[in-house]
Amino acid sequence: MSNSTSSSDQAEVRELGLCLVTGATGFVGSHLAKTLAGRGLKVRGMVRNLSKPVCEELKEAGVELVEGDITKPETLAPAFQGVQTVFHSAAVLGPAGLDHEIYRAVNAGSVTDVIEASRAAGTVERFIAVSTVGVLGPLPPKTRADESTPPKPVDIYEITKLEGEE
Repeated sequence: MSNSTSSSDQAEVRELGLCLVTGATGFVGSHLAKTLAGRGLKVRGMVRNLSKPVCEELKEAGVELVEGDITKPETLAPAFQGVQTVFHSAAVLGPAGLDHEIYRAVNAGSVTDVIEASRAAGTVERFIAVSTVGVLGPLPPKTRADESTPPKPVDIYEITKLEGEE
């Protein structure tokens, strides 16, 4: 594997600019942030708790970390400063028995606040919301789903992720 950067990689870096990944300590967010940084992009990860063990891995990968909580809009502005691309991957998936209002606050309600923080920053050009195929509910084996497949979420995670999409 070569250490040289291809012209298409350089174009991607210029096009995406500074990327913000919300939920950077989560499963999807941490992998996304490290992958983006590994491709040479400037990445900022928004996290609720800088003491989580995965934070050290993110820093080692070249990810800048900023504290913020998507359920507390007053904490969002620092993370969005100078950002061109937002990957909104923050979500709550478990544990079982978690109050439904927590799912609703994180997976649905906070989406508007994150969009508003993106607008307020004045620099965001792209907003990518990460959801889940789970919003489609259980699909029969070998079924191909696309944008025309009607959603049929069955649990609180899937229901609130669909609410966030809407």
